[in-house]
Amino acid sequence: MDILKTFKTVFPLILIFCSSYLQAQDLPRLEKINKEGLIKIIDSSQADVYLVIIYTNECRGTKYVLDEVKSYIDKYGGRIKLILCNSSFEKEMSDIPALLKSHSINLPVTYMIDKSFYPEKRMDDRKKGYFFRNDICPECRKDIIGVPYRLMYDKKKN
Repeated sequence: MDILKTFKTVFPLILIFCSSYLQAQDLPRLEKINKEGLIKIIDSSQADVYLVIIYTNECRGTKYVLDEVKSYIDKYGGRIKLILCNSSFEKEMSDIPALLKSHSINLPVTYMIDKSFYPEKRMDDRKKGYFFRNDICPECRKDIIGVPYRLMYDKKKN
């Protein structure tokens, strides 16, 4: 019973410390995303264009798309809203902030595709991205999934 009391006391302090540490490192906050979450992001922002990038930690193309993201940030600033959506397995979520930092990407939030809406398939972390992509872009279903995958929206969600 004492262990449970100690855990209840110490665990919130550990969370606060970890949160403070991440903020001190200028690392992005990680949030889960699904179609409804994406719609809320677009509805609540004033950007002209929304670029959704679905990527995974382990893909060779990730390096190149993250370099593109950095150039978009430098060139367009706040006129374009970048929404990075990672399809890696949730056990690899802790790798995302360091990956973005290694490409000098300093966004306040990056997203992990929510596996409760888009199931993870063993041995293929692209599948979660495939399910998410098909949900947010029915027209894209004819394309094969290849990560990274880019989708651009306007304010009307076209």
